[in-house]
Amino acid sequence: MIAISDAMARKFWPNQDALGKRIKHASTAPWVTVVGIVGDVRTDLVHQPRPAMYLPPYQDHTTRDVIADWAVKTSGDPAALGPAIRTAVWAIDPQLPITRMQTLERLRSAATAQQQFNLLLVGVFALVALILVAVGLYGVTSYAVAQRTRELGIRLALGAQPGDVLRAVLGHGARLAAAGLAIGIVVSLALSRVMATLLFGVGARDPMTFVGVGGLLALVSVVACYIPARHAMRVDPVVALRI
Repeated sequence: MIAISDAMARKFWPNQDALGKRIKHASTAPWVTVVGIVGDVRTDLVHQPRPAMYLPPYQDHTTRDVIADWAVKTSGDPAALGPAIRTAVWAIDPQLPITRMQTLERLRSAATAQQQFNLLLVGVFALVALILVAVGLYGVTSYAVAQRTRELGIRLALGAQPGDVLRAVLGHGARLAAAGLAIGIVVSLALSRVMATLLFGVGARDPMTFVGVGGLLALVSVVACYIPARHAMRVDPVVALRI
């Protein structure tokens, strides 16, 4: 008897029921019957789950000298159950060696340490880029307002409302932000395959991610442009015309 994973069932018996099928897991091993199908187990966050099979220890004659790992499900603190687990194992066979005991959380952290570090670096760089975008837009918009101070003063003197000036300045910043977003989306789509190795459970071209990030950048751009726009709508026409 043998149990197999979903990946193995899909690979060898696509569109079929694998239960009851017979398989030979080694050239010298006898034929065995598939009696169960279990969920896939990921060994990392990059590759898809590989086909796997599970045999009872007394039935697998090819791994007699291989050290086995046992998983124990607990309802309390796993680290506190070490002595109890050792006692239970040695009650069956005092000669069985227990070389290491660690929690599943620790194993998972160790297996994903590289991906977590890479994502941390990407997150830090993204935060720095977001700050640079805000500072850059604020600087460019402030400079544009300073260059157009005389023009804005003339508009206000001719009867333009402060709201009109606010919309004009915000429109200038919005056009810059829209151009940057368009270029950024195109580049992100082109580099999505590079980022695919850092993602788990999310597609490299996930639409919600692009919409969310684009919305965040648009919000930051509006805030960065709003401050210079507020200054622009308070321009005194008399002072502006003297510049």
